[in-house]
Amino acid sequence: PKYWGIKPLKYLISMDGGGTPNTNTPEYWDGNIPWVSPKDMKFKEISTSEDYITEQGLENSSTNLIEENSLLVVFRSGILKRTVPIGINTIPVSINQDIKSIISKSNDFNIKYLYYFIKGNENNLLKEWSKKGVTVESLETENVKNFHFPIPSKNDQIEIIKKLDSSESNQVKLISLCRRKIELLQEYRHSL
Repeated sequence: PKYWGIKPLKYLISMDGGGTPNTNTPEYWDGNIPWVSPKDMKFKEISTSEDYITEQGLENSSTNLIEENSLLVVFRSGILKRTVPIGINTIPVSINQDIKSIISKSNDFNIKYLYYFIKGNENNLLKEWSKKGVTVESLETENVKNFHFPIPSKNDQIEIIKKLDSSESNQVKLISLCRRKIELLQEYRHSL
């Protein structure tokens, strides 16, 4: 719509990277702080990780504690050939160097709206954001920051999020129902 604004993403968000504590220092690992890496980016909401670090590991590395409700985006991984893995952390987490956190700078810009925008435009954004001439698929930070982003009003963002949350919930229910039907059909086939 004409009344939506358009701004480069860098004016709406702040971005922060991560790092890896020294893996040869046992005191840095197996703590209680989730350390999110690309292998953990499989769900919309991130509340756990395969690896955890200690406070000492956090303090002695380039990783930071990322506040909850930040958008986590994989910026470097082979999976970027096909998809842009993203998720919203529901608890404070630390991240490795292949991920960046995106935090809204304004109360008028909802990070969940950004999540849905990226998911809905993933293929086009991959082409526009990809770093050229690298051996490992990567997103170019400057391409992401300078991307001109459509900005609905705060109320429109909320309505879009509600609609997509509802649609996503219905899809999850249908997928679950289909899986259950397949299981039952396999049981019937086996019994026959």
